[in-house]
Amino acid sequence: AIDAASPGDTILVKPGTYAEALVITTDNLTLKGSRGTVLTMPDDAEPCFVFDPEAPPTVEGICVLGELSPEFAVTDPVEDTHISGFVIRGFTGNGIFALGTEDLRATRNRAEDNAEYGIFVLLSIRPVLTDNKTSGNEVAGLYVGGQEGVDATVVGNTSWDNSLGIFLRDV
Repeated sequence: AIDAASPGDTILVKPGTYAEALVITTDNLTLKGSRGTVLTMPDDAEPCFVFDPEAPPTVEGICVLGELSPEFAVTDPVEDTHISGFVIRGFTGNGIFALGTEDLRATRNRAEDNAEYGIFVLLSIRPVLTDNKTSGNEVAGLYVGGQEGVDATVVGNTSWDNSLGIFLRDV
């Protein structure tokens, strides 16, 4: 459904456990999980982005990926993405990974037991993270940063049993 979506579409995901790694590159897309919608690591997933080609590849649960220059500058952000209502568990990367976004909203998600961050927002402007729960992630429950002037809103989140709870840099 994500691959076929157009800007302005809303995708409703029924309750159930899905072995899926999702990638969003379409502007103005809403992805809503119903109560009991769980994403787990699939056996055949590809990384959505590779920071270090020398490091082992990691897989994100939900990846929102804008376009970047070779110098790692955002050239075309993904705008107005809304993600809500998911449990994202057991990925080798991050539960939700947003790189190069504008006006991302992640609300009422649960990211748990991921090998990196629960929710990781990098090189993005005006992200809003509200009422998420993160636990058991190996780095931090929530991270926002990577550039000055991010203008983030982080409200009502709960984070426990991660290496770091909520990590904000230059926001």
